[in-house]
Amino acid sequence: MKINIIPEKGVLDIFFQMVKGNIGLVLDESKLYLLEARLNPLAKKNGFNGYAELISNLIIRPLGELHWDAFEALLTNETMFFRDEYFFKGLTHFLLPELIKKNRLSKELNIWCTSVSTGQEVYSLAMILQDHFPELSNWNLQLKATDVCKTVLKKAEEGIFSESEIKRGLTPLQIHKHFTMVDGKAVEYKINDNLKQLIQFDQVNLIKDLPISMKYDLILMRNVLIYFSAETKIQVLSKISSNLKDSDSCLSLGASESLLYETCFDRFSVDRLTFYKKKQ
Repeated sequence: MKINIIPEKGVLDIFFQMVKGNIGLVLDESKLYLLEARLNPLAKKNGFNGYAELISNLIIRPLGELHWDAFEALLTNETMFFRDEYFFKGLTHFLLPELIKKNRLSKELNIWCTSVSTGQEVYSLAMILQDHFPELSNWNLQLKATDVCKTVLKKAEEGIFSESEIKRGLTPLQIHKHFTMVDGKAVEYKINDNLKQLIQFDQVNLIKDLPISMKYDLILMRNVLIYFSAETKIQVLSKISSNLKDSDSCLSLGASESLLYETCFDRFSVDRLTFYKKKQ
């Protein structure tokens, strides 16, 4: 029997603050449908009678693995290969050539994909680097991919995708060139090792202290800020700004995101590509 007991407001408020304080996600009572859909399976798995009982338990126990299971369940990990074609075209034909030109003497290029989810974005970027910029083969290329969610990060690092995932955004030629079909009952594809070895995966929480000492030429933080409060956005952007190498390094956001009122960055546009550079 399905039990749909709604948590008390005080319990919800404590839980919402717990979620915001640990992963930055802003929730309110209008998201009860999301709590029910995402947390009921976790509640059932752990012996609770529903998401309300699970939440009531979480707010009185020390932060632990079950909390992080709940936080991860609430995250939206929607992604696909080459998501937003205008972004990747602009990346290929303008932004990457400019960054390569800037670093032609040092022959070093550092790129950070934040909130990489199950990996499609960073693998798309790796395909571009390999297919369009063969001159980088003798460069010191650092491609970092991070996410707060360990479950999706594990899938990203494995680099194995279902047939439906592989056909979202990829051409038959790209599939043939960069993937190998995995033997098994289900049709799955694995990213080839020569592409996978370009990427270093790591678990990073953007709203906490960033354990990243490297400075980056390009940081992708696409479709992340939309889930944060205004205060959290400012804090995260300040840290991101300090991780850009110099005033010619770039930050890219999602197509629906903007920094119109953010003072850390200046906005630039080339055709339908928008990117940001930190103010000097």
